[in-house]
Amino acid sequence: LKCVNLQANGIKMTQECAKEDNKCLTLRSLKKTLKFCASDRICKTMKIMSLPGEKITCCEGNMCNA
Repeated sequence: LKCVNLQANGIKMTQECAKEDNKCLTLRSLKKTLKFCASDRICKTMKIMSLPGEKITCCEGNMCNA
């Protein structure tokens, strides 16, 4: 997965997804929102050591939307 959008501490960086990777996965925590590009359409659940289980959802379009 390729990080497309990182929003933390008021800093926001956005980048377009490639045409073949236009499905986005969203990982949200209390202070930040991570956006990933994914070529598949399957939504998965990710668990990180320092965070509780986070729900990841897919969004359509060539840009990752909040």
